Amino acid sequence: MGAALTGALGGGGGNSEPAGQQVAAPADLQQQQQQNRLDSGAVCQFELKQFMECSQTQHDLSLCQAFSEALKDCRRANGE
Repeated sequence: MGAALTGALGGGGGNSEPAGQQVAAPADLQQQQQQNRLDSGAVCQFELKQFMECSQTQHDLSLCQAFSEALKDCRRANGE
């Protein structure tokens, strides 16, 4: 019984999980962006990959807005 209550409280709904991922995405993107520049020298590759993956998996492209903005910011910052 306790496990059922814990699972109900901690599991959340299927709809709440993607929203949580969207909130965390910009911070994760910034960290990965900095790491990618240091590691591979490939400018904005991570941002492009994240945006493309989002656009291929989401039916509503407005959910990919954070990825799109991160890609635009990276390109502006790197003179592309």
